[in-house]
Amino acid sequence: DIDLQGAMTANSGAGDVTISATGNRSVYLGGAQNPLGLSLSGAELQYITAKNFTLESGKGGTGSRGITVDGISATDSGNIGTVILNAVTDPYVSGSNPRIAFTANPSTFKALEVRADAGVVFNTNVTTTVGNFLVESDQNHTGESFDDTVVKGGITLTAAGRLTIEQGLHFGSSS
Repeated sequence: DIDLQGAMTANSGAGDVTISATGNRSVYLGGAQNPLGLSLSGAELQYITAKNFTLESGKGGTGSRGITVDGISATDSGNIGTVILNAVTDPYVSGSNPRIAFTANPSTFKALEVRADAGVVFNTNVTTTVGNFLVESDQNHTGESFDDTVVKGGITLTAAGRLTIEQGLHFGSSS
């Protein structure tokens, strides 16, 4: 768990900030907190100022984990130009299939890049307010059993700039 509070900030100004989970730990951004993974609440995200903020799930060990995003508000992500979510595997480890899931509550970012090796699932609305919205659900191009982008029925993906989905797109199922 990351604990940013009070006067503690991560401020790179016009530079970049990257936070990576260790081992094969999952990442939880927003309301989806888990003591076994790397958790960063929306309130803690407000303490990060960067042109680009990259959040990566763990790459070590088999079964590398993914990223769960739940309820990031425009205020939470307001000090970051582009949020980049990477759930990618270690190329030397087999059996790793990290996925990114946007769960329960809507999320808003200025600009967003979502990159996973084993699919991206949208179970809630996601919006960019300034820039582009990129989804790459099969970054490693190795053909796992689930490599597509799934948008649950009734969910809206909104981009102020360009919305790009670079893999198969399915509507309705949240699997």
